[in-house]
Amino acid sequence: MKNQVVVIIQARMKSERLPEKVFKKVIDKPLLYYLIERIRKCKMVDNIIIATTNNIEDDKIVDFCKNHKISYYRGSENNVLLRFKKAALKYNADTIVRICADSPLVDFRIIDDFICDFKKNKNKIDYLTNSIKQSYPLGMNVEVFSLESLIISEKKSKSKFEKEHVTPYIKDSKNNFRIKSKDYVENLFHIRLTVDEECDFDLIKNIIENLYPKNNDFSLEEILFYLNKNKNLLNLNEGIKQKHLEHYL
Repeated sequence: MKNQVVVIIQARMKSERLPEKVFKKVIDKPLLYYLIERIRKCKMVDNIIIATTNNIEDDKIVDFCKNHKISYYRGSENNVLLRFKKAALKYNADTIVRICADSPLVDFRIIDDFICDFKKNKNKIDYLTNSIKQSYPLGMNVEVFSLESLIISEKKSKSKFEKEHVTPYIKDSKNNFRIKSKDYVENLFHIRLTVDEECDFDLIKNIIENLYPKNNDFSLEEILFYLNKNKNLLNLNEGIKQKHLEHYL
């Protein structure tokens, strides 16, 4: 099938700060399961691909994909941009949505909204994101771009940084891609809903344990409501949050 909207999730077992984090369990399910379950609720997505590496330790991710009937692609560990391009071409993607596996609570409603906006403006924009002017909580990042933009980017990217992080070449204004940035209704970039260290996992675990049993498709707004009622939870990853903010200043 051609002209598909494809979510590509980059995932691997290796992590310097929190090894095998995608398989850390909450209520007997790995974080990767929750991410896939949430994205499968998208109405605008035709396929989900997990793009992992050729490393032997990532056989576990491939086994997970096979057991849960998820498409997957294996490629270079360090050239993630090339891995993305080859995954997109293999599965006939026309529009690509980039999601990281360390964002298990990304709201499928945001993904659908971004895809809808991208499709409506496809003749005007090449890349739509909320990751340039950061106002969404970290962990709700969504990037939508065309296959053509991905192919051009992979062909022209030269630096290690561009190849490791997929979209820096597209984001660079001198490369003349038509970019649209979407902001949240308020600046909540200080809220960290991604999993990079153990303290991040503690927060995500608490959210899932308290929201998931009542409603397995809880929204970003429901997460924020819960955190507002339990403000002390934001202290769990306060230290790493400060390092993260300093990185972007």
